[in-house]
Amino acid sequence: MANKDTKELIGKQVYGFRFKKSSLHYSPSMDVHIGKIGTIIEYYNDEMDDIEYSTVKFKNGECWCYPYPEILNHLVDERTVDELLTQMKQLTSELWKTKI
Repeated sequence: MANKDTKELIGKQVYGFRFKKSSLHYSPSMDVHIGKIGTIIEYYNDEMDDIEYSTVKFKNGECWCYPYPEILNHLVDERTVDELLTQMKQLTSELWKTKI
């Protein structure tokens, strides 16, 4: 059963990545998606077989399964360009205040 945090992953963007240690099989066909952005469309937890994964759909329509919680390390940063620029301006302003 998915908990609150895993349900919130649905719809999030993630970079495709290679994985090794998992109960899931990594297919060399997944290599074309390494570093490419896909969208998490499903979370699955089979406690009986101890398998926990998320399904990711890429722009070309292909879907691949990635191990959870390893997928958390590859989520796309959701901050907008405006938020990043504001943070950079604030940091620059603070640096100028402390400059001698």
